[in-house]
Amino acid sequence: MAFKQLEERLDPNFYDNYLEIFGGIKEPFHSTLKYMLDIAATLDEVKLGKEYVLYGGYGVLTHLADQFGERIIPTWRGSHDIDIIGTEKVAGTLKSFYNIQNGSKNHNVGGKRTLHIVGEDSECKVDLSLKNQKEYLEYREEKNLFGVPISVLNPYKIIRSKLNLYQEEPINKEGRLKHDIDILTLLGIIQLKNGTIGEVVEGLNLNMRADLLRILESGKGVTGNMRMNFGPKPEFRKLLTKYLKQHKVN
Repeated sequence: MAFKQLEERLDPNFYDNYLEIFGGIKEPFHSTLKYMLDIAATLDEVKLGKEYVLYGGYGVLTHLADQFGERIIPTWRGSHDIDIIGTEKVAGTLKSFYNIQNGSKNHNVGGKRTLHIVGEDSECKVDLSLKNQKEYLEYREEKNLFGVPISVLNPYKIIRSKLNLYQEEPINKEGRLKHDIDILTLLGIIQLKNGTIGEVVEGLNLNMRADLLRILESGKGVTGNMRMNFGPKPEFRKLLTKYLKQHKVN
């Protein structure tokens, strides 16, 4: 059974929805999402649910599905890799439960290991970061998709991690657009949860604030590429834009 832990942890009440939703998802998104859920179920089974967090694209998807329900999943852009911050115990568990090939350190990002999981009929890439794990695990939230408990970085910290990417490594136009869309999506979720402007900008340096302002002012250049517009409402966008223009220093 390729996704044993996932199939054992699926809530029977969600099973029909699970089949319908995955029936509408294409590869590689289809298999990668199953691996994400299976990994979350595995880490919960061995009592390591508090020693990792999802971030990156699948962190965004987890918040999106938590806010709007699992049926929103097929509207998301999809991704072929899973980003996790975790402990050495998490790294050891993944290597024990999955067939890992070509596991290597990512020399572009310190403390990150790339794990290539190969199954019978599918595969996926997991970028596991051991850097700053204590700091990030403090901002862990627990969500639940299809009955599977998932540890995820809170939306504010995911936004910060994505803004930080612009400073750490070169990103092509397509990659930048994906990050921009994810950031707007998270801002929309933050607004729906009555988050504040102060919480959004807390800890952002000058360059991060400049990139966030660029995204907010991009208008249809970004939102025109969103399959569904989950971004912030105009009033929240205007208030955040005004704040960033008025506070151009840390």
